[in-house]
Amino acid sequence: MKRNQLFSGFLLIFLSLLAHFTVFGRSNFSARSGVLKAEPSESGKLSAFPLSGEWEFFFQKFATEISPQDEGQILNVPGDWHEVSDFGPNYTEGFGTYRLRISGLRNGQIYGLKIPTIHSAHRIILDGTLMGGLGEIGRTRDEVVPEVGGQVLYFTAEAAEIILLIEVSNFHYFQSGIWSPIFLGDEMSILRMDRTDRMYSFLLVGALLIMGIYHLFLVFIQKRFKESLFFGAACIFLAVRELAGPDAILLDIWPSLSHSFILRLVFLCLGLAFMFQTLFVFKLFLENKKSWVFKSPIIVTVVFILGILVLDTRTGSVFFNYFTLILAPPFLLFCIYLVIKAVVKKREGAFIFLSGLVFFYTAATYDFIWAFRDAGSGSSNYLLPYGFFFLILSQSVLLAIRFNKAFINEAKLSNRLKLTNESFRRFVPQAFLKLLGKEDIIDVKLGDSISRDMTVLFADVRDFTSLSEGLSSKETFEFINRLLKRTDPIISKNGGFIDKYIGDAVMALFEESPDDALKAAIELQKQIDEANKSSGLNIGLGIGVHFGNLILGTVGSDQRMDGTVISDAVNTASRIEELTKTYNVRILISDDCKIMLNNPDEFKFRKIDEVNLRGRKALTKLYEVIFSESKNQEEFLGLYEKAWSFYRQVNVVPAKELFEKCLDFEPEDGPSKYFLRKIKEYNKARPRQFE
Repeated sequence: MKRNQLFSGFLLIFLSLLAHFTVFGRSNFSARSGVLKAEPSESGKLSAFPLSGEWEFFFQKFATEISPQDEGQILNVPGDWHEVSDFGPNYTEGFGTYRLRISGLRNGQIYGLKIPTIHSAHRIILDGTLMGGLGEIGRTRDEVVPEVGGQVLYFTAEAAEIILLIEVSNFHYFQSGIWSPIFLGDEMSILRMDRTDRMYSFLLVGALLIMGIYHLFLVFIQKRFKESLFFGAACIFLAVRELAGPDAILLDIWPSLSHSFILRLVFLCLGLAFMFQTLFVFKLFLENKKSWVFKSPIIVTVVFILGILVLDTRTGSVFFNYFTLILAPPFLLFCIYLVIKAVVKKREGAFIFLSGLVFFYTAATYDFIWAFRDAGSGSSNYLLPYGFFFLILSQSVLLAIRFNKAFINEAKLSNRLKLTNESFRRFVPQAFLKLLGKEDIIDVKLGDSISRDMTVLFADVRDFTSLSEGLSSKETFEFINRLLKRTDPIISKNGGFIDKYIGDAVMALFEESPDDALKAAIELQKQIDEANKSSGLNIGLGIGVHFGNLILGTVGSDQRMDGTVISDAVNTASRIEELTKTYNVRILISDDCKIMLNNPDEFKFRKIDEVNLRGRKALTKLYEVIFSESKNQEEFLGLYEKAWSFYRQVNVVPAKELFEKCLDFEPEDGPSKYFLRKIKEYNKARPRQFE
């Protein structure tokens, strides 16, 4: 709403400016019957003003064929010469001479003339002296060498009255005569006027090029913004058109460019700018975006381009004129209809765009009324450049609003995607992706895999079933989450990552060294002990650790897949964790893991057993990791080692005695109780061993 109010304010300012120009913008000097009286100030200064009004015109005559006493037909300048009675309807080919007597100038004062483009060749003669001109005039098409461009000429007034003659030959353009105002003023005012006009032209060209290149660059970055492509292309072609006309500033850069090239360039740029401008409006406001609607201005423009390239310059200019009067208006009216419809539906930016159209068409209407309908009035205030500027400005603001909205939406989507990725990382660890050589989860494909030697840690809550019997489902999940929430920071801190949660159990992988897994296991057990002290519970945690070769990868289908680890090492680690319940120990590791330790002296071990694990042919040596100190621990471990050695030799009598002594030191020692049960079972099977 604030943007609409802002543009409404601009519109009011522009209409006030228009009213000011309408009332005060008309020159006090006007030619009558071929005579114009200038009124310089007392110092001789004469502000630049247009030599508009009634000039004498001599059809089919050059200056050498006119005497001072001859009277010519009266024509309005600016204006076409087809009003001459000797011409047929709309006849524009031919040649002739314009004459204007200018009085009131001060002797010895330097004055200037700003001459616009006069098609298609002309010469300027002042008091019988050739002052300048462009091209070569002639009586036939073959004699004329056409050229376009504006000029600034300076002269010193040597009499109170001067006679200005302009010889014109036109066989190469549809519009005849002098149809842009010629300005007269003192030297400085003409110089300032010329500099100002060029400054405005270069500012307009610069603004159009900057906007065009900027929006084309936006399309290069974001290819889906087709409206930016259309707008940027329209700006580029309008900038080139401004350089090529109306005073052919482009010739200051490349003087060798021909008349036909400049004219065709102007027509082609206008046609292409029209096409891209139309497509721009269609893209923004056309609701039913059918392909044939978008193709229609392209087809019309292609026909127009072919006509301009194939036809000669005069026929091509006539073709351009009919294109402007017949083919362009339906598209322009349809575009206006689309914009008004969008305003009624309160579509974002439609009012701003309509404001720019009002600026432009108001300025164009003003220029048409005062510069053509009342050419003799001497109006010199052309508002079309300003209206055009506001039109481009409104389109730029509209695109800026749309891009800003798009960027805001993309920022929201980016933030949402970031949150989504963070959520995905909770399901698929970043470390897992890193091992697969992927930066993001979107890069993962079905079947991606890698083989690595790693350490596997399994941790499981002891007697969870009995703990959860008195809890509701919600309380059960809260309990599990409170417990498992403590595991992730500890495992991550020690260089591992949780591969998956299996109910109340955790499977973690450590890429670097088994030392990290053991440190994490010890820290987890200490964390459980602290939690038990603070809560009064007696939660147990069994941890099994094994080192071996793993295959990490993705399994499933194209619609549903999961990351997993396939390996005997994983099964072994899981079964080792299960044996912690059998031996009633808290951390149990394999011999493969112990051998791969970088710093085994940092840990204290107790050999538990050598077992045949399901799925493995060789015996697996198991070691308990001892992480707490107790009284007479070294003596206890020495007795246990001797007892276990006797047990492995099936020397059960001394083994039984030593295991019983171990219980004197540690009454709750799980392995000692386990082996005593085994010895008891053995005694029942072979009682003579104890006799």
